[in-house]
Amino acid sequence: SFLDSHVEFEAPPAPLSDSTPSGPSAAMKPLPRDEEAAWKNRFDILLSGPGFEVATIRRGRLTAAIVDDVRPGSAADRAGITPGWALPFLSTTVDKDGIRFTGTFLELTGDAAQTLERTGHPPGAATAGPQDPYTLEHGAKHQYEPDLSPTRTDFETRRLAGNVTYLRFDHFFAGDIMSRAFDAIDSAGPEGMIIDLRHNRGGVMTQLQRFLGRLLGNDVDIGRLRVGESTSRMRTWRWGSIYQGPVIMLIGPQSMSAAEIAAAAVQDHKRGLVIGRMSSGAVLNGRKYPLPDGGTIMVPVQDYYRAANRRIEGVGVEPDVRVLATLEDVRAHRDPALDRALQLLPSLRAEMPAPREPAELSR
Repeated sequence: SFLDSHVEFEAPPAPLSDSTPSGPSAAMKPLPRDEEAAWKNRFDILLSGPGFEVATIRRGRLTAAIVDDVRPGSAADRAGITPGWALPFLSTTVDKDGIRFTGTFLELTGDAAQTLERTGHPPGAATAGPQDPYTLEHGAKHQYEPDLSPTRTDFETRRLAGNVTYLRFDHFFAGDIMSRAFDAIDSAGPEGMIIDLRHNRGGVMTQLQRFLGRLLGNDVDIGRLRVGESTSRMRTWRWGSIYQGPVIMLIGPQSMSAAEIAAAAVQDHKRGLVIGRMSSGAVLNGRKYPLPDGGTIMVPVQDYYRAANRRIEGVGVEPDVRVLATLEDVRAHRDPALDRALQLLPSLRAEMPAPREPAELSR
């Protein structure tokens, strides 16, 4: 029921009851080997998901679950699940008979999906929750047995056609991932970079400042942090050389927090193009506090404002070029957002000036 992002609870460790045996229980009977393997397979499938990725977007006081990526060849693909659909209800059941996914979908067209991503509700409806009249009238139930889907690594870089560098990293936390991201930026050629933040859930703010320092320069204003009535400027840090080539950033509904701030900074400083779908709208800075029972709570302690005093929380970042994959794209293993980025890079390379250092936002 909390309307803000970055609110989380962690339960305390479950206490052992006085009757809990300290050693192996004689009453526990091991499962037959084939039954044990079947249960393990069910839980592996459960962890791999229903064959598509669910993203939560925040728009004002509304939240909506929507379909982001659909895995080619998955049970979701075969069921016809399509990127951009809304998902008011979902459940997964695991028992001795197998695993079943059940979802109620709003099968939105491209324009209707864009309205949902901007407003938090489809055209013609104020809300679209599981029991709302719009969902009851227009919702379509899909039920199927999901299959095991391959997991995606949280980092990838490769060279594309024309010597363009592709870089994807899925968080801004410290350590190996960010070091590898900086190495990829350092080795990128002047032909351009495509930075894929479509699955990036955010992370450590200092890593974001270092990352944007490689694209914008040192000590560049990238927004304001607000605590109560007090505000402070957030600026880039430059550790390493500045990349001088053209930049295109890919975002989507799973782009959250630091990833959204990065996309906004690229737009506000006219450093490149942002392509894809609208981001999540979850940029509050949270902090964890201990609870008396041994659990923890995370609550937001800072808000963020981009250029011209605009919020991202509850709004999201709208791309310069919107691209929504179709089911035909999924089944053909096409990535239309990446294809569009490759198509636009040559003109961007011809038109974009080199980044200036430092650059200032309008206050």
